Amino acid sequence: MSWYNPTPDEATDAYTANKNKYADAASQLRASQRQEDNYRAAQRSAVAQQANLASQKLNFEKRLEGIQKIVKMLEGSGGWFSTNVPEAIADGTRTLRKLDDSYRKSIRCDTPATSLEAALGVPTVEGDPRSAAALQSYKNEAVRLEQSIQQINSQLASLAAQIATLAKNIQACDAAQSALRRVMNGASYEMNHYKPYMGG
Repeated sequence: MSWYNPTPDEATDAYTANKNKYADAASQLRASQRQEDNYRAAQRSAVAQQANLASQKLNFEKRLEGIQKIVKMLEGSGGWFSTNVPEAIADGTRTLRKLDDSYRKSIRCDTPATSLEAALGVPTVEGDPRSAAALQSYKNEAVRLEQSIQQINSQLASLAAQIATLAKNIQACDAAQSALRRVMNGASYEMNHYKPYMGG
C-alpha cells in the first residue's frame, strides 16, 4: 500500500486501524488519569497524616522533656539549674537537727520532748508513700511517651516511604500519558491523511 496514493479500500482500512488505535490510546489515557487522581488523593492523605503525626510527636516530646525534668528534680540529678529535692530535704533535716540541738540545750524539761526532726521532718522522696508514688507515676508516663514517640517515628518512616512510592507512580502515569498522547496525535494525523483517499 502506498502512503502517498492509497486506493479507497486501503485508505478506509488504514483510517479504521488508526481510528481504533486512537480510541484504544484515549481509553488507556482516561484510565491512567483516573489512576493518577487516585495516587494524588492517597498522597494528599499521607501528607496530611504525616503533618498530624509530626505535630503529635512534637507535643509528646515537649511533655516528655517536662516530665524528665521533674523526675530529675525528684531524684536529684537535674544539674546546676534545677531544684535538687533530695538535697533540699537533707538541708532541711540538717537545719532541724541543729535547731533541735539548740532547743534542747536552752530548755530543760522533765518530760522528754519530741524531737523537731521527728515532728517537722520531711521524709525522703522514696520514703514518703505519696511522693514515691508520684515519682513512679512520672517515670511510667515518661516510658509511655517514649514508646509513643517510637511508634510515631515508625509511622512517619512508613508514610515517607509511601509518599515516595506514590510520587514515583504519579511520574510513571505522567510519562505513560505523554506517550499515549503521542500515539493519539500520530493516529489523528494518519486519519486526517487517509480520509481524503477514502472516496464516497
